[in-house]
Amino acid sequence: IDVTHYEIHLNEINISNQTIDATTIISLKTLTSVDEIELELKTLEVTSVTSDDVIINNFSQNGDVLSIVFENSVPADSNISLAINYGGNTFNESWGGIHWSNNYVYNLGVGFDSQPHNLGKTWFPCVDDFTDKASYDIYLTIPEDMVSSCGGILTATTDNGNGTKTDHWVLSQEIATYLISFAIG
Repeated sequence: IDVTHYEIHLNEINISNQTIDATTIISLKTLTSVDEIELELKTLEVTSVTSDDVIINNFSQNGDVLSIVFENSVPADSNISLAINYGGNTFNESWGGIHWSNNYVYNLGVGFDSQPHNLGKTWFPCVDDFTDKASYDIYLTIPEDMVSSCGGILTATTDNGNGTKTDHWVLSQEIATYLISFAIG
């Protein structure tokens, strides 16, 4: 597969519990006919996988691998979108992953201890290699008294009316998963 776009929604970032609740919508093109695909997601638990384009037969997680099985084969050169809901405690190592400190949280997309070194998979399901590149929309829902920074351009901030706001960051250039970043504090 070739992922063309990630739309990442960090719906809740719980700093005191060091957890996230999120949804990622992945737009991809099949390069060959596929019955299932594998994505990577480290330590976070997937609760659902849906699509308006294909019927999902089932999904499972084994370690860092998220397997998604389709009811029917998806032909080569098909464009499909998958919505994946997930959450839980995030992964970090001495350098890479998601780091929590006081009222700050940020990601480092490359780890020195992990093999391979790419760690986009610590905060969203993805094809986490150095060659598959995509564009990004990132929505960070955070307390209204905090600020966010992200790879890309801040295009909108929405007051949610409940003490939170959602910052929308857009990166239209295609980059690998280890390069996309966020920080809040």
